[in-house]
Amino acid sequence: MPQAFVDPPGVVVLDGKEHHVESGNHYRAELEDFCAAIRGERSVLVDRAEMLGQAKALAALSVSSRAA
Repeated sequence: MPQAFVDPPGVVVLDGKEHHVESGNHYRAELEDFCAAIRGERSVLVDRAEMLGQAKALAALSVSSRAA
């Protein structure tokens, strides 16, 4: 996925196939998911263990980039 962390331009290419998607605000979607979980409407999409794993991976990447 060439543009994983920006609003999609309307087309995402996965495994050579084009998929049409609606543009969106990723930060707003994350906040809406969090708020829905607080209200008890659903469980979070990314739980604490996943968030911690992502934070550890980012920290390791940061350390690794300074060592290079």
